[in-house]
Amino acid sequence: MLLAIAALTQQWPHTADPSRAAALAKAMPLNPALAKAMPLNLADPPSTRATALVEAMPWLNSADPPATRAAALVKAMNISEKVHMFHGSCDGYVGNVCGNERLGIPALKMNDGPQGYRDNAHPGSSTAWPCSLAIGATFDRAAAYAWGAAMGDEFYRKGSNVQLGPGMCIARVPRNGRNFEYISGEDPYLGYVMVQPVINGIQSQGVVANAKVRVPSTR
Repeated sequence: MLLAIAALTQQWPHTADPSRAAALAKAMPLNPALAKAMPLNLADPPSTRATALVEAMPWLNSADPPATRAAALVKAMNISEKVHMFHGSCDGYVGNVCGNERLGIPALKMNDGPQGYRDNAHPGSSTAWPCSLAIGATFDRAAAYAWGAAMGDEFYRKGSNVQLGPGMCIARVPRNGRNFEYISGEDPYLGYVMVQPVINGIQSQGVVANAKVRVPSTR
């Protein structure tokens, strides 16, 4: 459910803060069903609409802690809506959970992978970024952030709002053919330090970073 909250934050940056209401004004006309479901008048100023939306859907208030927003969202969901979040039911991308217009939850458009956008349908159309292990070997947090931001930008431009990465598994088995995908190398502390700017970089572009396979790939 926190993943849904994260997607809400990235795609629907609503808040009672008028400084962020411009995004609401731009986004709401693109979702007539949601506008109809909420007590909103599209002729109202963006700040008024933002306040009304947060009052109707308190889980959209980015000023609240994620746990508070998740609890409010779960409380508003019926059993079918809860089950819906646990399986992909839309086409496209590696994983795609349909959106929920009643609650303002955008579709979760998840795509591989930890070091770039995978698109088997269009070979050669994605950037071949340096591998994660190479980024870890730089010991350069600024480079790690720039790498994450660049990947996040590509994912965003290709319509994905969840990047299934970065990879942070520890290289405990030398013969593991996926060691190059993991920023930690053999050092868990290196992974701890380097993965944080990567995640921040990815999420600075409006894409949720799903750090993954901390252990399973080396078992």
